[in-house]
Amino acid sequence: MRIQLAFAAKAATTPAIARLQRTVLDDVRRSIATAFGAAWTQPADSHRCSLAAAAVLAAVDGLALHAVSADLNPTQGQPVAALDLILTAILDKPAGSMSGRPSMTRTTKDARSTGDAGSPATGPPGARR
Repeated sequence: MRIQLAFAAKAATTPAIARLQRTVLDDVRRSIATAFGAAWTQPADSHRCSLAAAAVLAAVDGLALHAVSADLNPTQGQPVAALDLILTAILDKPAGSMSGRPSMTRTTKDARSTGDAGSPATGPPGARR
């Protein structure tokens, strides 16, 4: 895992390695999207499968970084439980329930019309404080 993070860091400053990393990650993302398409009992469009794959890949990367930073065993305990929670949430969503944009109680258009868009300090309108 530390090697993977070192490779990602090197890719940030080396264009040839960045291209290689993009190619590998695109292949991984497509494979995960295909797996989601096969796993859902209801048909899911390719956009939803790609979104789910991107979410899982980002979660795995974040959990890996956390595991290395906190000196955790990435194959046991919290990282595995967190990924299980994420996968369960994604797989349990009905196929038509993910539109590709975040779910919010009020849309941006609603917030603009009332002049209440919230702020980083207060959060979105209607959020518990």
